[in-house]
Amino acid sequence: MQIITLIDPLTWIHEAIRAIMTPQTLSLPLFFTLTGIIVWIIGMGIIAMKRFDHMVYDH
Repeated sequence: MQIITLIDPLTWIHEAIRAIMTPQTLSLPLFFTLTGIIVWIIGMGIIAMKRFDHMVYDH
């Protein structure tokens, strides 16, 4: 279940917020959470652009 939740981008956002707001508690390092968020945004952006091109230009 822990591996499956890493796919959810809200997990990364939640961990980043927790690391910033409560630095005394144990959480994922901010570097990893920000990297996960950036990778997710880039990956979804690439998929969205490919889908957009397919929907617009392949008709």
